[in-house]
Amino acid sequence: MAKRTPSLFELSVHELAHQLVGKELKLPDGRTITITSTEPYARADNNRGAYRPILEMQPGQVYVARIMNAFMFLIVAREGEEVGACVRIIGIDTSEAGEIEGGGRVGKYVGFVEHKQIGRIEERAGHPLTLIMEGTLAPEIPATNGGSKVKLTDRVLGRYADEIGAHFMAHPIEAESYNDFLERIKREWVNEAELKKQLGLA
Repeated sequence: MAKRTPSLFELSVHELAHQLVGKELKLPDGRTITITSTEPYARADNNRGAYRPILEMQPGQVYVARIMNAFMFLIVAREGEEVGACVRIIGIDTSEAGEIEGGGRVGKYVGFVEHKQIGRIEERAGHPLTLIMEGTLAPEIPATNGGSKVKLTDRVLGRYADEIGAHFMAHPIEAESYNDFLERIKREWVNEAELKKQLGLA
């Protein structure tokens, strides 16, 4: 019998906030973003005001709270055995506009326009996380800042493995191993935008 893959949403709130960073998330309109920054909120922080409905929701559900004129992207989380904590998404990386920072800006990019709008995050092995929302979304895509600026982690390099391998073979440096090459390009190329430029993909 196949072993069940544990759900991200079985994690407690601080661990979930940590594990979400670097995860890809497919939006309802087909765009895919990478989560770059999160903020955990304990159950006690949600026991009042706009976040209060989270106390009655299940881990992995999405709740949109309007704070001033900004719509916050909140994912319901566990806190030990209790439910009612949440993780706020405060930074994303996008193909259209590079990195977007700040809870309100993230909410605009995704397209949240209603206070108390709800949804859920779906998990499927081998695929990005998927955001499913009830109601209307109206994405607001800011002007591009020149493309993705996400740092060159091993996960990012893995997306371009074939192209990186070909570049290594075509531009050999004497006595440089493939692993040394990877460490060098992480230092010198810095981010995904520069990687794509160096590989001729930009």
